[in-house]
Amino acid sequence: MGELSLATADERRLFVEVLQPFCVRGRQIPALLEPREHVQVDPGVRGGEPVIAGTRIPYDEVAALLRDGVAAEDIGEFFPQVSPAAARDAYDFASYVDSYVQPPERAA
Repeated sequence: MGELSLATADERRLFVEVLQPFCVRGRQIPALLEPREHVQVDPGVRGGEPVIAGTRIPYDEVAALLRDGVAAEDIGEFFPQVSPAAARDAYDFASYVDSYVQPPERAA
């Protein structure tokens, strides 16, 4: 894959601005590379899938455990590298992502 070449200062500034949080139609869109304090996106880690910061652990795997009833304080039993705060951020981000998923239409 080729490197991204941004020729001018304006192009670099615009690229950085696109990654920052913004609001659209009254909805806050998080920073694209760090959507939560403990959740990050790095194209070089798991192909850019959001993970717990500093790990290769997908945020949605942690969030699924919380949804299944595992307390954030107990998440370390499953993923020792994940703090309770990181688990809560993963859950919060998963809820945010899920808010964009439309439920399937029911058959008539």
